[in-house]
Amino acid sequence: MNEAASRIAIIDFEASALPGKGRRSFPIEVGAAVPKTGEVRSWLIRPERVWLDEWDWYYESEQVHRLTREHLLRCELPREQVAREMQGFIGGRALLSDNPAAEGYWFGLLYSEE
Repeated sequence: MNEAASRIAIIDFEASALPGKGRRSFPIEVGAAVPKTGEVRSWLIRPERVWLDEWDWYYESEQVHRLTREHLLRCELPREQVAREMQGFIGGRALLSDNPAAEGYWFGLLYSEE
């Protein structure tokens, strides 16, 4: 594996709504992989109360992910903890994604103070 490949991680988010059409969605799961080591991690994200009260939740997304709002509220990690654990996992690596615009939006929400 070349030197550039050793400095990357791949991320993928799942969210409360499909992107587009002015929907204000929030991240519900994030996965990360480090190709050099073959390590893969994923985290389910407990939604912030404001996300549930004021942002979009689409049941077609729920059907795709097979994750309900109730499940995420009961047993998953708070946003801040997911952000800390993911940061520790990806370290200082550059991030790659198949949809940088959407992933960047959800990444920003994961690390926001909102």
